[in-house]
Amino acid sequence: CFMGYIGDVIGRQAAMSATLSLATLGALASALCPWGSPTSTYAIVIIARFIIGFGLGGVYPLSATQAAESSPYDDDNDTDKIDFNDSLNADHLGDHNDENFDRQEEACNKKRQAG
Repeated sequence: CFMGYIGDVIGRQAAMSATLSLATLGALASALCPWGSPTSTYAIVIIARFIIGFGLGGVYPLSATQAAESSPYDDDNDTDKIDFNDSLNADHLGDHNDENFDRQEEACNKKRQAG
């Protein structure tokens, strides 16, 4: 939510560059900064990994929105677009995949009846 709002305020491309830069800085810190006692090493790695996660977590909503907006499909035909915000649920597969599932189910039923 936070990076989506930032993307609306400063622009998606600038926000995406900022989140990717944040992830890069976290990765560099994770690779180059851990030294000293085991406690300080773990602390630095944990903080750096948090920064990586925050940066990459911001990329997902920004890139999903950008991909949906640049979709070649017609705005009147919403069934052809993927709902990126609901991508963890099976409902995002759309009508076309339901038709494919129905066809596959019919074919399996015919094979069971024949064999």
